Amino acid sequence: SSSIPAAQVSAKSPMFKMKKCYIKQLFFTVVLAMKAFVLTCCIWMVGCLAASGEALGREKELVVIYTSNTNGYLEACNCSSRNLGGLARRMTLLKRLRQELGHKALLFDAGNIFSPYPRGLNREATVAKIVQKMGYDAINLGEQEFTNGLTFLSTKLNTKRLVSANVKVKEKNLAEAFFIDRVSGIRVAVTGLLTKNAYSYLPAETKAELQFSEPFAALKETLQRLKREAPDVIILMLRALDYQIEKKLAEAFPEINVILTCSEDFSQASPKIYGKTIVTSAGKDGEHVGMLKLRVDTGTQRVSAAQSRLIGLSPAIQPDPEIYEIIQNANLN
Repeated sequence: SSSIPAAQVSAKSPMFKMKKCYIKQLFFTVVLAMKAFVLTCCIWMVGCLAASGEALGREKELVVIYTSNTNGYLEACNCSSRNLGGLARRMTLLKRLRQELGHKALLFDAGNIFSPYPRGLNREATVAKIVQKMGYDAINLGEQEFTNGLTFLSTKLNTKRLVSANVKVKEKNLAEAFFIDRVSGIRVAVTGLLTKNAYSYLPAETKAELQFSEPFAALKETLQRLKREAPDVIILMLRALDYQIEKKLAEAFPEINVILTCSEDFSQASPKIYGKTIVTSAGKDGEHVGMLKLRVDTGTQRVSAAQSRLIGLSPAIQPDPEIYEIIQNANLN
């Protein structure tokens, strides 16, 4: 029996009807498959958007305002080539930043508020009085905090926010090993460190009243303690005279997110990054105020620098009237 050519198949023939039915079934199968594919893609996209929204909800902003190396200067040092510095200008800027940032900011000082050598207790007491009015969230103990003796420090700079992981005053609770503050839903831990090379400049009679611990060992113990508090961000304030100590600390303790150092080598517009650790400095003689904006994922504890600025305390910044009056009326002899 020979096959019938396709052209001769009648529209009423059984073969034609079977082919027509098959094509319809195939068409509906393809349509259903496409609908299922589109539905699957939509569900996947909704899941991705939900996950993305959750991640975005976890990511928050923290601003760290920081200073260092005030060195006892009430006003801009005569040595400043651009006439930068001064506590009255600093107060004006801090008030402005706090007004702009609201509750997103913390204020830290990496150390050496006082002069490196005795310059008169009245002058240093005026510095302490003004610094207390600035409301620092933590101040690291540098060697110059002890320039005027322990009695002066404990009575004049009575902020209750002094911090040090490795310097303790015998028989006195002058400084805490660390603090934890909550800002905009972010748990921020801060500690401080003073290395042996800087500590060695202290007179023997002052050292006799202090208990100094090896920095790396003390920091390791402090980090173990503070990590039990599950912070989202860990900040170390550092006063050191050791070569590349910032890099060594970042490599030894990668859990540290930010190092605020007194070293002028890091007083640049862009912070230095070692691994995942951000290192920056406000520089010398209280000439600048640093501002570091951080993006913090509270789910993964991932921290990254969003923006970094060093703001010079220039004559363009009007002095705060209250601080200016305190300085002018102080007996600086």
